Amino acid sequence: MTNARHQPIKTYKPNAKTQRSFGLCIYGQGGVGKTSLLRTMPGKGLVIDVPQVEGGTFVLEDVADRIDVTEVRTWNEIEDVYWQLKEGKHQWQWVAIDSITGFQELAKRRVVAERSLDADPHVIGLQEWGKMGQLIGDLVYRFRTLPTHTIWIAQERKHGGGDDGGPVMMGPDVIPSALSALKPSMLMMGRMYVEMNAEGQWERRLRVQPHPDYHAKIRVKPGIVCPAVFANPSLNDILRFVFGTGPQPEAATESALIITV
Repeated sequence: MTNARHQPIKTYKPNAKTQRSFGLCIYGQGGVGKTSLLRTMPGKGLVIDVPQVEGGTFVLEDVADRIDVTEVRTWNEIEDVYWQLKEGKHQWQWVAIDSITGFQELAKRRVVAERSLDADPHVIGLQEWGKMGQLIGDLVYRFRTLPTHTIWIAQERKHGGGDDGGPVMMGPDVIPSALSALKPSMLMMGRMYVEMNAEGQWERRLRVQPHPDYHAKIRVKPGIVCPAVFANPSLNDILRFVFGTGPQPEAATESALIITV
């Protein structure tokens, strides 16, 4: 037993004002408006783009006065951006990764480049998939520890349905180990898609309610009634609603309601 004196444990009361930074994950098929949704995020932002995999940030041209774009083409460039953000010498309130699916491709190239010269360039082994998962998982953790909000854009893919007979679910297009690191740390994970409404008009929708077929989640203040699916989503409106400072955003017509307790 030691008699060493320790500093008192620092505590605070849980409330929305103590939420220093948060993470949002938006996934869906190409062309549904995931990048365009970033224009609805309030404040100044930085979009980290992987042009050879994604591209298309020109859709944010109308908000160029408060959104900047930087391109990364290698994993080392991603590391450089992270360390510059960690220094904190910037004015951005949020950072968007567009996309984590593209980041995974750069992680794959990094792992392949480190292999021995006699390795088959067309085959990725289990150990290498593991290394990719570690790179992505570590990246998610480090970006989430920044005092800056993060938005993770992703393409979508099916998960599960393997030899273990697990359920098949749509989710962000990242390997399972990376998804395991991404989902728990998010304030919201939503699937974006386009569907026709009751008036016969096509509208963008964002599913945030947990569903057996889709990876989705949202955290809101206790007692708030939250739509399962938002219609014509705006990140500004959703965040104000989540933190109890704004009204409920528009819900999709067929959207069920969930109540948090």
